[in-house]
Amino acid sequence: MEASSTEHVLNGREPEPRQLVHILPQQLPNVWDLIEPVLSKACADSGGEFSLNRILANLEHWPILAMVRGDDVQAVMVTCVTLRADGVRVLDCLLAGGDHAKEWPFVDSDFDEFARALGCSVVRIPRGRKGWLKTLPHWKLTGSFVTLEREI
Repeated sequence: MEASSTEHVLNGREPEPRQLVHILPQQLPNVWDLIEPVLSKACADSGGEFSLNRILANLEHWPILAMVRGDDVQAVMVTCVTLRADGVRVLDCLLAGGDHAKEWPFVDSDFDEFARALGCSVVRIPRGRKGWLKTLPHWKLTGSFVTLEREI
């Protein structure tokens, strides 16, 4: 369990800063044991939309980002650059999972910087949940589309 900021002050230690790390495909073998549990859970929660095999097959097109604090991987995101009809490049967060969701906004500037480096001027979460707006109040719900599905 993470110590509170009061405990850090009492111990004379500042909490380590959070940072967003781009995991390059060649780095994946070194960090797989750390991110695989987070990705597995996110895939299980995706309703069959994503699998580890699908993510691994698309590594060249789906950059993986991890929010880390010290040696602790707190969240993992699978992203993709898409092009809107109006020509705007968008960094989509296709899949995300992890703990400490209330801390995710602390890496927004890193996420934005990563998106800009890829030529994007918009960041988007196309498969978000309305409940995420509590954690991400500076994001906005756009469009009126929801996912409709039925088994046949």
